[in-house]
Amino acid sequence: MQEITKRQADFLVYIENFITQKKYSPTVREIAQHFMITPKGAHDHLTALIKKGCITCEPKKSRTIRITAKKQGVPNG
Repeated sequence: MQEITKRQADFLVYIENFITQKKYSPTVREIAQHFMITPKGAHDHLTALIKKGCITCEPKKSRTIRITAKKQGVPNG
C-alpha cells in the first residue's frame, strides 16, 4: 500500500468511526459535510484512498465504503 497523507488518514478515521457507531458507511455527502468540503472534493479523496488500497466501494451505490487496510503508512504529525 502506498503511503497516505494526513488528510487521507483523517478520512479513514472518520469512516471507521462512522461505521463503528452506525453499522453502515457514510455517503460522499456526509463525508463532505463533516470535513466542510464539496462532494467533489470528498469524492477525490475517496478515489485516492481506493487507488492506494485503503478502501473499496461499489460504483453507483450508496453506503458501500469498506476499509480494506488499517492506517498503515500514515505520516507522523
